[in-house]
Amino acid sequence: MQKAIKCSRIIAWLGIILNVILLSIVFILYNAYFDASWIVTALNILYPIAVIAEIMMFGGLVVKAILEYKSGVRPTRRDLIVILVAVAVVVIYYLAKLLFFK
Repeated sequence: MQKAIKCSRIIAWLGIILNVILLSIVFILYNAYFDASWIVTALNILYPIAVIAEIMMFGGLVVKAILEYKSGVRPTRRDLIVILVAVAVVVIYYLAKLLFFK
């Protein structure tokens, strides 16, 4: 059970890191090459990767929470901070999508 919890935590962190990297790339590409004709194609290529990273992030968090609940572990302050970071990344992603793709 502990190994599964550790793996789900690693998957969640990988999803968070991948989302942050993709957000950085999107902001850099969009701001540097705003008028380029290929920018929409590049952003459309990055979109499936962002969806996979989001699924990894939330899937890892949900599986970790379920496994810890089944084993009787209470959520700690650190767990709540990780969940808030994941929600913040997703909110920033959707705000960026709303602002940039009107």
